[in-house]
Amino acid sequence: EAWKWSFGTHLSRHIHKTLDSGAISPLLVTLNIDYDDDIQELEILKKVSPQLFEERSRQRRRFATEFTRRSVEQALETATLSSFRAAGDALSRVSSNAHCVSVICTHAPIYVCGRYVKLSRNLPQSPWVLDGKRVLPSSVQEIIFGPIAKFYNFSDVDCEGRLKFIAAGREDVDVRCLGDGRPFAIEITDPKRELTSEELNEACDMISTSEEVVVKKLVPINREDLALLKKGEETKSKTYEALCIKLTHSKHDDCPPDSPITVTPTDLQLINDYKESDDVTMTISQKTPLRVLHRRPLLVRKREILEMSAVPVPEHPQLFRLFVRTSAGTYVKEWVHGELGRSTPSLGDVMGSRVDLLALDVTAVHLQWPPVKE
Repeated sequence: EAWKWSFGTHLSRHIHKTLDSGAISPLLVTLNIDYDDDIQELEILKKVSPQLFEERSRQRRRFATEFTRRSVEQALETATLSSFRAAGDALSRVSSNAHCVSVICTHAPIYVCGRYVKLSRNLPQSPWVLDGKRVLPSSVQEIIFGPIAKFYNFSDVDCEGRLKFIAAGREDVDVRCLGDGRPFAIEITDPKRELTSEELNEACDMISTSEEVVVKKLVPINREDLALLKKGEETKSKTYEALCIKLTHSKHDDCPPDSPITVTPTDLQLINDYKESDDVTMTISQKTPLRVLHRRPLLVRKREILEMSAVPVPEHPQLFRLFVRTSAGTYVKEWVHGELGRSTPSLGDVMGSRVDLLALDVTAVHLQWPPVKE
């Protein structure tokens, strides 16, 4: 502290930067200074405050280190000028030479954000590693990190420690994310510089060449903006489009049991007309799906189906396209087929038949992102 306030103003003028506290300034300069006579100087405190250090000496198990910041402060709290005079000429024998061992400059993290469109049904959001082995060769995170790492000359090890991917939820490996895409942000730890708008645009172009992920725009944001992203993960709604198949005749089907299974106008009408209230189409109870039970606690969660509608698939009488908007955290796959009664009421309950899902797309994540600056 003494060095900082005595020399800081000189350093400030030399590098043309203002001297601010660590709570304000994103740049932190740490100097490690070695003082060869440190222990010799501290030995004087044994004469200034003998009782304190005799007590610490008797309790070696409790006080493994003789001189600590706390013990020095305690000794100085009760010290007087006369006690220092009593130390004789010990003070005069202490050297005033010190030398700098290292200078470490670190910068606070910076953040960039955008939305990603995922076009593949065989791509996880983050690296998928099972028992130490990769299940799939790439991920959304790694594709987006690639250009950022290039601009900073980051190695693979640097990417693991200095780049952090933050997204508003995640889709399954086999689910595409279309429309405007899913909101995300990247935290860059200890950056040497900020990325220019031209570099951010170039990063978007490089990402999009993967043909699996598209990012149309990257913009810088503040750390405070991340709160909106995390809040949106819990409160946003999402719109899906699903390709579904009717597996059994509906209860209302007036046909022989061995006749072909088809999606009837009545099936579609039951879906399109179903509504519990003006605000909510359906309130459902979902137990934690079996497929994620190994990593999430067994709970029953209330979720809402806000809107839903269905249309037939031409030339495929057993199929229909489902359009649904849900509250955050809804397991759409399980809601469609019911998962052996663990998700109720299900879409199959509405139709009165067994239904399953063949393909699912996220078509909209309803969150204002990137945040609008006033």
